[in-house]
Formats: sequence, C-alpha cells, structure tokens
Amino acid sequence: GNMQVINPIKQVTAEELEAEMQVSLVGVPEEAVDVTYTTIETGEEKIAQLKFTLDGAGVFVRSQRVDSPEILDFSGLYYEWSEILEAQVGACEAKVFVKEQVGYIAWTNLETGIAYNLGMAEGADADTLIKLANEVFG
Repeated sequence: GNMQVINPIKQVTAEELEAEMQVSLVGVPEEAVDVTYTTIETGEEKIAQLKFTLDGAGVFVRSQRVDSPEILDFSGLYYEWSEILEAQVGACEAKVFVKEQVGYIAWTNLETGIAYNLGMAEGADADTLIKLANEVFG
C-alpha cells in the first residue's frame, strides 16, 4: 500500500483561484494584507480558499462546486451560534452565523454552482460579514 501522506493544501496564484472559484477577486479590499490563495483537496471535494487580514482581523473565503442550492457549512468553525440571520450577497440568498466575535456568511451562486463561506475568527459581526461578502463578491 502507498502510505504517502499528501498535504491537501496547495498554494496557487490569484488567477488559478479565480478560475477555480469562477469569480473575479477584484473586490479584495486594497488595504488587505497577507493575502494567500490555496486549494484544499479532501477526497472527492476541492475547496478553494482565499485568506487575508483586514484591520488586524483574519478573514477567509472558502468555495466549492456543489450540485444543490442548499447553503452549506464548510467553514471549519464549530460553534453554537447565538445569531443566525438571513442576508443577501449580490442576488444570492445568504445566511449569517455569529457568536460573539466569530462568524461566517454562507451563500451559493446558483448560476455558477459554487458555494461560498466567508468567515472571521475575530472581529466578526453580521454587518461586517455581509458588507465584506458583498464587497468581494456582490
């Protein structure tokens, strides 16, 4: 048997990530620092991930291709959410999950068949998440 462990996380360029996520990342805020682009492959699934730091808080966006319109959680954040809100990202229905300073916003673009999670492990509130998602992707 081949016991080689393959690191599922791979650094890619912005262009490769744009192709994978089927989006333009022009909306990444100009003041964002430590911008990294990676793909994460887990078995059948491939997740494209954009990370950056904005005003000292880390932000990540994960996306993956999906077959159904449900809003998915692949944020890697496991909390008992204190708030769950409905929102919009561009023309897409979105849901926002927040607990104190942690949260994420999830939506699926039905035209491209791509689901997104944009999250923050600190400095999150519903307004910030909705605003960021719409700036980057709306």
